[in-house]
Amino acid sequence: MFLTALRSICSFIYTMIFTVSSLIGTAFTPFTDKLPEVPEDFEPAIRFVVFTDNHTEVGENYADGNRVVDMINTCFDIYGDDGIDLFVSCGDITEYGKDEQFEQFMDRFYGTIDGRAETLVFLGNHDIKMDYKASDHFLEKYGIETGEQHITVNGFHFIGVQSHTNSFVQIMPPSTVLWAAEELKKAEEDSPNLPVFTFQHPHNRGTVYGSVIWGCDSLNPVWEGHNRVVNFSGHSHFPISDPRSIWQGSYTAVGVGALARYELEKDLIWGQHPDRFQEAAEFYIVEADRDGSVKMSAYDLTTDSVFLTYYIEDVNNPETYAYTYKNMVKLDNAPVFPEGAQAEYTVNDKGEYTLTFDRADADFVVQNYKIEVRNKSGLLLQSKTYLSDYFIQDVPERMSINLGTLNLNEGEKFTVKIIAASAYGKLSKPLSVTFN
Repeated sequence: MFLTALRSICSFIYTMIFTVSSLIGTAFTPFTDKLPEVPEDFEPAIRFVVFTDNHTEVGENYADGNRVVDMINTCFDIYGDDGIDLFVSCGDITEYGKDEQFEQFMDRFYGTIDGRAETLVFLGNHDIKMDYKASDHFLEKYGIETGEQHITVNGFHFIGVQSHTNSFVQIMPPSTVLWAAEELKKAEEDSPNLPVFTFQHPHNRGTVYGSVIWGCDSLNPVWEGHNRVVNFSGHSHFPISDPRSIWQGSYTAVGVGALARYELEKDLIWGQHPDRFQEAAEFYIVEADRDGSVKMSAYDLTTDSVFLTYYIEDVNNPETYAYTYKNMVKLDNAPVFPEGAQAEYTVNDKGEYTLTFDRADADFVVQNYKIEVRNKSGLLLQSKTYLSDYFIQDVPERMSINLGTLNLNEGEKFTVKIIAASAYGKLSKPLSVTFN
C-alpha cells in the first residue's frame, strides 16, 4: 500500500513537471486546426524501420524472436527487397543478455535481413544484465557494433547510444553525452535542412508518454534546441496508439512501443499489464524527403496494417509543429457515447460481475473508463478506473470489463455510471444504466 502511494505521488510530481515543461517549451508555437496530412506528391529519399523491446528469449513463447522475423519479412513484402534502407533497434533485443539469446537474435534479425538493408542496434538495459560491457562482448564475438554509433545513409545522419545501466533507471555517462553532442554538430553541418535521426533505449524525460517514469535526463540537453532532431526511444513499452507517444518541443520525440509486451499506467500508477498485454507487435516505418518532411507509419503485425500515420511538414520550421502538448490537448475533445448507448452485465460462478457496454468515441483514444456502482439505496459499492483496450488494434465492437464481486444480493437493483476519459484527461458525459 505504501509503495503504491509512493509511486502515485512520484508519478504525479513527474507529470506536473512534464506538463509545465512541455507548455513552456512551446509557448510561442502556434496552434493548428488539425494534424497535418501526407501530401500526394511526397517522395521519400530514405525509408527505414525502427523497433524496440523485442526481448528475445530461447523457447516457444511470446518473445522468442518470431515477431522480429515477421516484421522484416512484412516490410520487404510491402516495399520489395531494395525498398528498405535501414533497420534500427532501440534496444532490449534480449530478455537477460545471455549468449544464447544474443545468438537467437543474430540468427533471426541478421539472418532474415540477409544483407538487403543496413542495420543499427543499440543495446538496452536488459541486454547488459549479464555484463555492463556487453557491447564489447558483442563486437568481439559477432563482429557487430552495438555501442555509440553514427552512420550516414542516403545523405541522412543516424546517431544513437546504448544503455549504460542495467536497471529501469537509465543514466548516460558524461563521455556518451559529449560524444552525442559532438556527433550531432557534425551531422547538422554536413546535412543542412535534412532531419537528423537519433536513438537511445530510454525516453527523454518529460517528452513522450511513459517518459516521466521510464525516462532519462542525460540526453535532453543534447537534443534541446535542435529542431531538426527526430528522436526514437523505447524502454517503457507504452503503446504507440496513445497520442502522447509523439511529442514536439524544440525537437521531436517518438515512443516506439514494443514488440514483446505492453505496459501502461492507470491513475498515475505505472506497471499496469491489462488483458492482452502480450500481444504487442508494433513498430514504425519512417520515410523522409530532402525538404525536411518526415512520414512515420505505425504498423501492427497482429492485423497486418498501418494503424496510425504522423507527418512532420518541415523539421526546419518549428512553427509548423503540430504535435506539441498544448496543440494535441487543444485538438482533443471529450469522448462521446453513441446515442442510445446500452450496457448489460453477467455474473459468473465466482460471483464476479462483467459489464459490457457500447464504446465511447474519441478524437484520439479512450484511455480509460471510470466506473461507479451504487446499490438501490444509493450506497457506493465501487468507484474504480479501468484501462480501455485502446492499445490493441483488433478490439471487439463493445467494451467488456470485469468489475469483480459487488456485494449485491441476487436480483438486487443497482446503478452503474460510466465515464470515458481521453488520453489527455477529458471526460465524457456519464452513461448511467440502472439494472432491476
